[in-house]
Amino acid sequence: MRSEHLFRIVLMALMLCAAFLLQSTAHAQVVVTELMWMGSDLSSADEWLELTSVTDQHTDIAGWSLVTVKDGQEETMLTFPAGSAVAPGACFIVSNYAADQSRLALDPDSVTSAVSLPNTQLKILLKDGSGSILDSVDDGAGTPFAGANPSGTGAKASMERIDPLAAGDDPANWRTSVQSCGFDDGAALFGSPGVLLCAPDDDSPPDIPDTGSGDTVPDPPPEEPDPDSGSGTTSEPL
Repeated sequence: MRSEHLFRIVLMALMLCAAFLLQSTAHAQVVVTELMWMGSDLSSADEWLELTSVTDQHTDIAGWSLVTVKDGQEETMLTFPAGSAVAPGACFIVSNYAADQSRLALDPDSVTSAVSLPNTQLKILLKDGSGSILDSVDDGAGTPFAGANPSGTGAKASMERIDPLAAGDDPANWRTSVQSCGFDDGAALFGSPGVLLCAPDDDSPPDIPDTGSGDTVPDPPPEEPDPDSGSGTTSEPL
């Protein structure tokens, strides 16, 4: 009887370990890989973030949500509508503005005026339809882990994830972007929206001061919405 009881305990422990490993694998399907939390030279509200698939399978993200966390309080920024999906190894851009109103060269996959990325105390969660946390970005304390928002004439630069498979709440896994592609021609910005690696011959904006994420300016007051922009709703993914 004692041996049978011990066998059951060991079997249960192995099943729990297997479930944990399967859950971890599922959580790694799509992660947040880049954030333009400071906006662009056009507008401080010209913000976007990039999701990237790290699997070889088509990932349905309908019902998933992006959640901001401030002072321990969670607020849902966006719930992805039906039809939202990320192709294997592809990027998915969520933006405050469409391409014709922003510095993005191509239309994002989802447009919603709900995109609001704080310049301080940044923390973003990616959750699945059941509310389980799939990815966690930054720690909600001080300035963001990376990105440049110079108060002078320097170019703004996105916050870029180094290893999509490593933790998103580890400051060592983020860097200030030094590549420039995916923007309007001549835009003085660093980042690579929708592009995993810029081509070597892509034009680069002028050098920016080596300020990391420390040279920031506070969040400006909210801008008045453009009545003709059609913002305020999430578009169907392209």
